Formats: sequence, structure tokens, C-alpha cells
Amino acid sequence: MVDLDINQEGNALNVTFSYETDAAAGQNMVTIVTDQILRQILDQAPHQPTEYYIEGNMIKRPT
Repeated sequence: MVDLDINQEGNALNVTFSYETDAAAGQNMVTIVTDQILRQILDQAPHQPTEYYIEGNMIKRPT
């Protein structure tokens, strides 16, 4: 992981994890690592979310 960006919108929290995967496309390894990070955060969080998504397509690309 090379960066972490947090944005709150109302009662929703969007967390964007950025990774460097060298030559690999990395989709599977990124999903697995992000899941493990989120589980560690949730284990220690004082409040639990009602739901969360690992892949939310939150990236806005220029057209």
C-alpha cells in the first residue's frame, strides 16, 4: 500500500487504498490485502458499519 485517502459523505465513509503492484495487474492481491486491512480496522473500531464494500468503483476517470 502506498497511499490511503479518506472521504466522509454524510454518514458514509469512503476509504481509497492505493497500491503499487510492479508488473502484475494485481486485482486479486489488492482485494485480498484490502480485505485483511479492513478486518483489522473493524476488529478495533468502536462502531461497526452496517455494511461495507471492498470494490466500489469510486474512481472517477476523465472522459
